Amino acid sequence: MSIREQATNPTLAESGPDNADSADVDIRWWTGRTKGPTFSSDKVKWWTEQHINETDSVLNPCAGPTKLDVDDVLRVEVDAENGDADVYADFRDLLSEGYVEPASFDVIVYDPPYSPHQSTHKYGIDLGDDGFYFYDDEVKEYLDTLLAPGGTFIQFGYTTRTMPLSLGYQYEAVSVFNKTGCQNDYLGVVARKPLCPVESVDSIPSTVVSHSRVLPNQGASQIDNSSITVDGNGGQSIDAYYAQLPADSNYCNELSELASKWISPTDRVLHIYEAGPRINFQTDSWTTCAYRCADLKTEYDNVIADVVETPWNIDAAFADGVFDVVILDLPHSAWQTNIRTPYCQNRDGPDVTHVDTAIKRSITDLVKGDGGRVIQVGKTATLMSGADYAYTRSGICVIRHPEKAQDRILVVDEKQHSNLELVSIGEGEVDGEYSHPHGAPNITSKYNRTNHTPSEDSHFCIHCGNHFYHHPAVYLDCPDCGARPGDMCRYPDSGDLRHPSGPNHMITSVDVCEGRLENAKKYHSGNCNGKQRTTLSEADSPSQPSNQPSTQKLASASISDFL
Repeated sequence: MSIREQATNPTLAESGPDNADSADVDIRWWTGRTKGPTFSSDKVKWWTEQHINETDSVLNPCAGPTKLDVDDVLRVEVDAENGDADVYADFRDLLSEGYVEPASFDVIVYDPPYSPHQSTHKYGIDLGDDGFYFYDDEVKEYLDTLLAPGGTFIQFGYTTRTMPLSLGYQYEAVSVFNKTGCQNDYLGVVARKPLCPVESVDSIPSTVVSHSRVLPNQGASQIDNSSITVDGNGGQSIDAYYAQLPADSNYCNELSELASKWISPTDRVLHIYEAGPRINFQTDSWTTCAYRCADLKTEYDNVIADVVETPWNIDAAFADGVFDVVILDLPHSAWQTNIRTPYCQNRDGPDVTHVDTAIKRSITDLVKGDGGRVIQVGKTATLMSGADYAYTRSGICVIRHPEKAQDRILVVDEKQHSNLELVSIGEGEVDGEYSHPHGAPNITSKYNRTNHTPSEDSHFCIHCGNHFYHHPAVYLDCPDCGARPGDMCRYPDSGDLRHPSGPNHMITSVDVCEGRLENAKKYHSGNCNGKQRTTLSEADSPSQPSNQPSTQKLASASISDFL
């Protein structure tokens, strides 16, 4: 039974931002390493064949070496070295050379090189950035002339942009083929040609968001291959979205709107980026963190953030389990750039790894247990779910915007347990509730250290994770009036207490001396949690990591130190 026959009601379409129109799209999410030609993946091959009927005539204009199990197919390749084809020609010459007639195919399976880099380094077709034509409107319009009215166009690549909007194609299916660790996931899309000419449009009038509730590898159990993964995610389904954004829309605003599906206005959020934020949705408690280190060669004075840290020391700046949401708003270079980190991972010498890997190691303990989320924006759906992190996938959204040559993938993983990760360390006493050695009453939680619900007016420090009934400065020495921790400040001249009422009065910032207030600001800016930051020695060349003991700290300070 084909996917089209299965999907009597495959999706629940909903309005996107700006009360946009909605469209039904069958959205799928697959896992597996795709090596070699696209259709060497059994999942990609099976998904493609489900959209082809037995009676369809099929054109495969960039055939490659692997074949689809369809009867009536014309395989085209430029030369014999790149595959086993029926016709060796540039597919753009099929009509002019008399190989085919207009509107002679029911299905076109279009699997060209996905980027200029792939074209050059994988297929040996060096066209340069300017000469890369495979996704140009002119080529798509030419393929449209070969497809019969009502025909199916199936495309693979890093984008879901298929035919020009003026041709009126309707999207039927979008699949994310997650390559589990690679920098770019494959995207498959199925679009149907209208039976009759439609009114020409240049752009979609408003954002269109389609929604499905799907399982990972849904349908893979029907594939005749016992070695592939047919389930995943603990059997839990996810919310999958496909968003098509209009040309005149603001990408950052649209991205923020889509990310807000997994963010509550009351969530405590940590937003991590390198150069600047793309998500501008704000909650009652929102902290920004920029990462810097010598290997990145990024100027400190070009970033504005609440905290600036090395990628591997972000966890040292904050308390464990304090954030409902951590947003990884990373550039694509984070998946490509190697940096030195202090992690040894049972190997000789320093640990050199990608920036995104170092950040993920660092932030996992900061995520609140039992429902905390990590949200990532990038070109891959690979996030926290893996051998090292016991997270489950809760959402995914493929985002197509006209100004982006490649689609973006917004992905959400959820921590559904209460323990800290402590990667590679077994469970122990740290995973249990905190027990005071002297049996002090009402101290039961390893996070809040009290089972009393904090007052709504109490102060909370994201760096040490503690609630304070009075302003945190009251718990420090006062350099101005000499008050000891817990004592109230006095005016130096009169000796009168600074607070206006009795002992039950909640002491605020106006009730303490200026020096005490400044000391509290410094102390509660990352130095209050007792965590030790790890450092690296400065190597002569970042490309040659040093094996020497740590001698110099690279970057570990608040933003005020760099402005």
